[in-house]
Amino acid sequence: EFTKGHFSRIRQVALLSKRVDADVIHGHSAFGGLYSRTAVSRRRRVLAYTPHAFPFERLDSAAPIRAVYYALERLLGHNTSVFVA
Repeated sequence: EFTKGHFSRIRQVALLSKRVDADVIHGHSAFGGLYSRTAVSRRRRVLAYTPHAFPFERLDSAAPIRAVYYALERLLGHNTSVFVA
């Protein structure tokens, strides 16, 4: 079970990936993708990411919010080995 707080969860994913020595880390959904792709380097593990959707495509969010989502996804995309659909 995850601890409370995003930074604690990122640290928890990093520690768990080292403890189990996983070959592949799979982040599923927005937060799963955030935690896995922030906690682990794709140079050390294969990072697979399955988004439910990309929040920057949501038209019910204001343009500045979508721009932040886009920038985050673009940044995290550099630390992603494969996108899984």
